[in-house]
This record gives sequence, C-alpha cells and structure tokens, in this order.
Amino acid sequence: MCKLIVTFFLSIFSSGLFVESGYAEILAMVNYHSRAPETLKTFKLTGSREPKEGIFILDVDPNSPQFAKTLMEIPLPSDFLSGKIFYDKIKTKAYVTSRGKSEMLVFKLDEFPFRLRKVNLPNCKVGQNLVFSEDNLKWFLTCRMSERVLIGRVDNDEVEKIIEIKDSYPHDVVILDKTSQLVVSSSLSTDYSNPHDFICIIDINLGREIFRQKVSKGGGGKPLAPADLLLIPKTLIPTIYIATIKGDSLLVATLGQQSKKFKIEQVFDFRSVNAGMPQELSYDALRKRLYVTTASKGEVYFFDVSMNALRPKYKKIIKTGSGANQIALTSDGRYGYIPNALFNFPGLADGSISVIDLNSFKVIRTMENFKVSGFNPNSIAFFPRTQSKR
Repeated sequence: MCKLIVTFFLSIFSSGLFVESGYAEILAMVNYHSRAPETLKTFKLTGSREPKEGIFILDVDPNSPQFAKTLMEIPLPSDFLSGKIFYDKIKTKAYVTSRGKSEMLVFKLDEFPFRLRKVNLPNCKVGQNLVFSEDNLKWFLTCRMSERVLIGRVDNDEVEKIIEIKDSYPHDVVILDKTSQLVVSSSLSTDYSNPHDFICIIDINLGREIFRQKVSKGGGGKPLAPADLLLIPKTLIPTIYIATIKGDSLLVATLGQQSKKFKIEQVFDFRSVNAGMPQELSYDALRKRLYVTTASKGEVYFFDVSMNALRPKYKKIIKTGSGANQIALTSDGRYGYIPNALFNFPGLADGSISVIDLNSFKVIRTMENFKVSGFNPNSIAFFPRTQSKR
C-alpha cells in the first residue's frame, strides 16, 4: 500500500498534475496528532489507541472531486509532538517544530521521496515560532519553555547563537531589519496557567536583550499574555500588531524614536463581541485585510486596514470550530483554511479544518476526516505552485 501511494504521488510530480488544473490545484501538508482521551470520549470514539502523529499530504481544492483525499502520509515519532510547519523565504525547505523534543525536522521540497533530517536544538523545549531573515540566510526560533531564542543558518541549519531571555515564555518573534533587532513576545506557560505581560527587544549583533516592556497599562493590571505578532509594513517607525491571549485584545505597538520604548494601545477588544483567546494574525496578499482567529468560540475576524493600518476597521466574523488556531491563505487570496484545534485542550479542539471563501467570507467546505479518525490538525502549509489561479 505504501509503495502504491509513493508511486502515485511521484506520478503527480512527473506528469505535471501537481501544478496544473484537472486533478489537484491546491495541495497541502497538514501535521496531526492523536486526540486526547477525554476529547475522544466527547466524540464517541472509544477503544484503546496508541498515540500517533504525522503529516498528511492532501488535495484541499474545494472544487476538486478528490477534496480532502490523502495522497501521502509521512509518519512522525509519536512523542515528537509536532507544532507547526514553516517554509524558508524561497520555499525550498520545510521545517517542522516540536513541542516534545529539543529538535526540528527539516526536508527539501524538491526532493522526493522526502528525506526528513533531524536538527538538534540546544535545550529548546517547545519550539514555538520560526521566522526567516529577508535574505533567507538565517532563521530565528522561539523556545517557549526554555527562556531563549535560537539563531541558525538556513544553508546547513546549524545553530549559530543562543539568546537568553530570563523569566520569559518566548512566543512569537518579528525582525526589524533596519535596526538588526528582534521583537519577542512573552506569553504564557504551555498549560496556560502562568501568563506573562511583556515584549522585549533583542539586539541580534550583540546577542542579548536590550529592554523589555509591559503591554498592560497600570501597575495593577492583569497579565495579558502577548502572543502572536505581525509587523505592519511600510511604516516610517517600526509598528507591530500584538494579539493578547489573556487580554482578549488586539494591540498596536509603535516604537518611539526618542525613548526607544513602544507606545502601546488597544485597537480592538474581542470581549465586546463575546469572543476571546486571539491566536493568529495574518494579512491578505495586498495587505488590505487583517484576519484574526479566536480559539474560545472558534471564529475568524476580518478587519479592513486599507485606509489606516493603525486603526483596523472591524468588518465581519465567521464561525468555524472550537480551537480555531492558524489561518492559511492561498496565494491568489481566494481561500482561507483554518485548523480548528488548539492542540488537545478540552473544549478547544473541534478537530476539523474549515475552508473559507474570502470573497463571500463564508465557510464553503469543511474537512472532517481528521476528527472522524481521532486526530487533531495542528497546522496547514500549501505546496508552492499548487494553489488555485481560477
């Protein structure tokens, strides 16, 4: 069976169907892991199950007769606890982070069959987010439970530098290229029991933290747990969106020119629409729309940022499924894909993947195959050059 799948997938590459219409226009990798026992009971999936995780390669074109069909499966160690799949800047390599081991798995997208290579990461418990320099020479990885950020080389994936951030839960990171600095958010422990309340600036050349700043106002404010960050492009002064998990808010942080501190203000309160736990921030291709997922009720929010990015205009909301986490957009801006599973948190793991038409802003298809099989989808990454152009 495995040989048949590999042969079939090879035929997709060699025949050109991998990139042409007719069979599969949108192929994607989805990494998954077994659902928690209590979640399985909720969905009446009984019986003893060994933990399982891996990567499915799927046809995810909502117009395809093969929609949601698995073309290939890449097994992963059952204790790897894969986080997300990331691509380098030129999309030739895939990186899979781990929440269970101090390592990453890396493979080249133009080599088939894929050869997963292990990259050892010094004391990197819970690899959270990975970003790449604009010149695609270096990568930067936050280690959420290890108080550090790792800097590695893209050509050989060797770790070059370890930057310690004491008393922190490094979550997301953005690069300020003009100043050779990183902005890192410190969110909360992986069991969500201990929230933090600051962002910090890292000098890449010095390899150390320069300063940190609280994101909440006032001395008695509760920690907001700043998590996902998104750099606002084409601003004279570095400006960043911040999603706060415990604060249930969207913030804008503008770096001051004199004080070198951020001016931070709230631009949207998700509690005002009875939502919470914002997860991922994402622009459309033209950067006129901002999308934000929220996990508590499982929704995606659409903000208009075409006129003023510092004042996002709340436009629409759509229900997807509990635990809405990532949002992945096709390159043509037509579809958005939302894995509805915040790992294995009870009540936050629907297990489906919602497909949204971004023109009508409606859910047009739902992938239920993960949920039915007793898995949670962690993240989705489209294969380069296989996205719809209709």
